Amino acid sequence: TGPLADCSFAGGFITTKYCGIKYNSDIQLITPSWVFRHHTNVNFKYLVFTVLQRPKSRGFIRLKSINANDHPIIDPKYLSDKRDLKVLAEGCKIVYNLTKVMENNEYEFKRENLFVPQCEVYSKTCEEKFWHCIVKHLITTMYHPCGT
Repeated sequence: TGPLADCSFAGGFITTKYCGIKYNSDIQLITPSWVFRHHTNVNFKYLVFTVLQRPKSRGFIRLKSINANDHPIIDPKYLSDKRDLKVLAEGCKIVYNLTKVMENNEYEFKRENLFVPQCEVYSKTCEEKFWHCIVKHLITTMYHPCGT
């Protein structure tokens, strides 16, 4: 029992309509339960990360100068290829719809939506723009940023 006995991780894979590779997935789902878990409370919260597999966008790392103590210039160029935005937005939408189904089951699952003020203008008018906005505001590097 206790925090050290917790698995703290679960995952899965989904295929969006943009995948193009038969029997493969373009989104990985990661649920690090340790993020919001409070081990003395019965309520259990978790977060689902939507992770892009095989991104098309390519960033770069360059030396800033010949001085070895200077930090390099790193630009991941997130979403520079618009296909990545489409895949991630679709993945987020799938996760959202999955949690809607989970909310209607017998396990008293309650979804807490992530609030991004900049995206609220699209929440009622344009679903595609809403999910694109969410991705643009929340994108980050996770785990091993090179080669995946």
